[in-house]
Amino acid sequence: MRILLDDESPHTFGLKISEINTASAIYVNGKLVGGAGLPSSNSDLHENNKIPYSVSFGPKENEVDILIHVSSKFNEGGIIKPLRFGTIEAITYRNNLSIGMQLLFCAVLIIHGVYALILYVIGANPNKGLLYFSLILFSALITVLGADDKLLYRVFEINYVWGQN
Repeated sequence: MRILLDDESPHTFGLKISEINTASAIYVNGKLVGGAGLPSSNSDLHENNKIPYSVSFGPKENEVDILIHVSSKFNEGGIIKPLRFGTIEAITYRNNLSIGMQLLFCAVLIIHGVYALILYVIGANPNKGLLYFSLILFSALITVLGADDKLLYRVFEINYVWGQN
């Protein structure tokens, strides 16, 4: 993709990659600026990874050439979710907002899950519904952390096949 810029354009741009199956590398003006996994035409050298990531670059000219190298060992591959292009400030703000909202939602799930678990444990007449409710909330917590920005993958090393949604 070739992007033509004005003379008055900001000097630093960003590109947010939400989901590319299964490995990708981003080149800007022929220079590798980021990637996930190891794309290769040789299946022995190919490494799967579809963690969301952002790249930043500062073009030296009024023209930017962006090349996205994608490879897959499996039958399906390619760009799954839209890419976001903009100033690095806009990309960082949007990324931080998304992560913040996911963490806020996880905090709410944890509070309600622990509250229901405490009510189940100290209750004189234990209601199994409270236990099931807290288990459902903790399952939702794992789902939220494993989807979208894949925050769980940043903490734990999870096998690519296990991490498929």
